[in-house]
Amino acid sequence: IARLILREVDRFPDLAQVWFETVAGPMLGAVETALSRAQARGEIREGDARLQVFSIMGPIIVGLLFTEVLGKLDVPGLDLDRLARQHSDAILHGLLKNHADGTPSEPNA
Repeated sequence: IARLILREVDRFPDLAQVWFETVAGPMLGAVETALSRAQARGEIREGDARLQVFSIMGPIIVGLLFTEVLGKLDVPGLDLDRLARQHSDAILHGLLKNHADGTPSEPNA
């Protein structure tokens, strides 16, 4: 669907708006809420939760853009599963607060 939206947004701008309001917007809002709550509990670093959402999603969106939207380009070294694992590790270690002894805190279940 994202590929269709990107292709047709110039001809049907209302389509992109509907997609944002019904799909992307609620998803962004849910992740933003989760980050805000984690900040309030002291589990992750303070910051603009909305911008953190884009920081988290950015590399995955670029990976999908190269592999799915742009005609399934053969991008050397781009493995979306490995990218997701590496990026989630980088995000968690970058957002989680450390204990006094320097060890990273674990998110609450």
